[in-house]
Amino acid sequence: MIRKAFLLFFLWTLGVQAQDPVVWNTDLKKLSETEYMLIFKASVEPKWHLYSQSLPEDGPLPTEFVFEGDGTAYELVGKMEESETVTAFDPIFEMDLSWFEGEGTFQQKIRLLQAELGAVSGEINFQACDDKVCIFRNEPFRFVLDASKASAVA
Repeated sequence: MIRKAFLLFFLWTLGVQAQDPVVWNTDLKKLSETEYMLIFKASVEPKWHLYSQSLPEDGPLPTEFVFEGDGTAYELVGKMEESETVTAFDPIFEMDLSWFEGEGTFQQKIRLLQAELGAVSGEINFQACDDKVCIFRNEPFRFVLDASKASAVA
């Protein structure tokens, strides 16, 4: 009996770990010789939501973008902008929270400090929940800054 319970628990946790309710895509717009717009698009599975960057303390983990090399090879211009969110009471955390349903878009403008910079890399840290479980994920990103063809890799 204990072995069956352990097996069921193991299979359930394996299923939770295998879930990828948020899929990230990236895009890049060259604004000038030294400025680019980095665009992050999150596609969120039905019944799931991805939390905003701006959340109250003691709540879920906000979506966070960590940039490697910021301040040396390039600088962030302004704050990361995000598309419109849903704000409502979250029964899991028992507070009003903001999140994305279906999709969310984030944009960050950068200015090159080194003209020969070839790429901008980093990581997206985020939490997504449905009505039963929450997951935390890290998603690496890399934007290739090629003067002839600007491209992005998620």
